[in-house]
Formats: sequence, structure tokens, C-alpha cells
Amino acid sequence: MKQELNQIVKTQFLESATLVPQITNIVTVNNCANVCIFLKTSPIIITNGYKELDDILGISKVLYLNIGTLFSSRTFVAAASIARDKKIKVILDPVGVAASSLRSEATFEILETNAVSVLKGNYSEIKYIYHQKSSQMGVDSNETEEDMEKVVQKLAKKYDMTVVATGPTDYISNGKSTVKIEQNSLQLTQLTGMGCVLGAAISSFVSKNLDNVFNAVVAACTYFIDCAKNCNEYTFLDFQNHFFQSLATQKIITQACPSKI
Repeated sequence: MKQELNQIVKTQFLESATLVPQITNIVTVNNCANVCIFLKTSPIIITNGYKELDDILGISKVLYLNIGTLFSSRTFVAAASIARDKKIKVILDPVGVAASSLRSEATFEILETNAVSVLKGNYSEIKYIYHQKSSQMGVDSNETEEDMEKVVQKLAKKYDMTVVATGPTDYISNGKSTVKIEQNSLQLTQLTGMGCVLGAAISSFVSKNLDNVFNAVVAACTYFIDCAKNCNEYTFLDFQNHFFQSLATQKIITQACPSKI
């Protein structure tokens, strides 16, 4: 499987750049944009809502929606609806979905457009969407790994999408195939917004592998974790700098390997 994933990674670094529009978290917008550049795609941040949705999505193949600093669901739902009509792949990151009714309602409104191709969240966020209840506080996960395999499989089938649940082990399913990837990188959990960065990486990979979203997501997550593992000797900001450097230059999976469930 690693050989197949490395072929996807190789494709990612070909010179032709795809556009990756984002309506995203203002806390991490710079890192998300840079990661796209590192992965040979072109980020564009949508900030003017309705005024530019049609224009930008008219030249796009993917759309990254991140509700981390949500102030209204209207633009997100409108963007998802336009993306659905234009057959654009939508990647949704429901940051802190259980923390407020605004976030929860927005997430389910977006899901109900039937536009989402990839849902990525931590254990708490994914379990909340599955059960509509959770012990989540803020945007950090305090859920256990128990039952995550079942949750991602059933949620993927319910909405006909690929689901990614991140934690000590990442679980990825499209309802038919399910894999898990051991993370084992404490530093990823100690820096704000690394989940948002992963969402941008997934969006970049999907933009260049539109015909096989599941494999693109698995490759993105595996490459992301592999780059982190290769920087585990560093701490905090040193880790972040070397990790971003690794994302841009490594171009091969060496350590991490998903296993089929």
C-alpha cells in the first residue's frame, strides 16, 4: 500500500498547481495557505462571501470549509450548495462543533447540502456528529479511541463521504474501506491549529486526485504523519518549522504506513 500512496505523493509535487479556495479559520489561515504552497497547490482565501463565491468556485475543483472562527453559517452553506451544483469536492473541518449551537447547526446545515466529500475532525468532533452528543470542551479532543472504527464507517455511509477521525490513531473510512494510521507525535497535539493544517493538506491532495478521494485522503494523512514523525526530535516551535520544511521537501513516505481494518 505504501508504494501506491507514494505514487500519489509524487503526483502531488508535479509542477502544475491546482487552486485550493478556503473559507477558513483566521487563527491558522497563514499556515493553511503556506501548506498549500508547500504541496504545490495555489491557496485562495475567500473573505467576501457571496460577492466572490461564484467567480472563485467557477474555476475550482475543491473547496476547504473550516468553521474554527465561525460568525455565520450563511456563507458556508451557500458555498457548499454552489460547490455541490458545480460538482466540486468539499472538505469540511467542523472545528469545535460541540462547543456551541451556532457551530453545531452550521455543521449539520453544511452536511445536509449533500456537498461534503471529506469530513475531518478529532475524535470528539466526529463522535459528536455521529451521536450529536459529546464530552468535548472547546476545540480540543478529550474522547477515547473506543469505537472510532465503527463511528467513521457508519458516518461515511450515512453521508456518502470519506471521514477522517484524528487522534493517537487516525481512522479513515469511505464506508467501504477503512484504514488506521498510528500517529505517535506528541508535538502535533501541542501546537494550535495543526488539525486545520491537515485539512488544508487533505484539500491539496484531493485537488490533484479527484477520481479517488479516499486514496488521496489516506495519502495526505500518511504523508502528514510521516513528516511529523521525522521531526519528533524537535520541540514546539522548532518542531513546527522543521515539520513545514519536511512537508515541502520530503516528497516520500518513509515511516508511517496505514493498515486496513
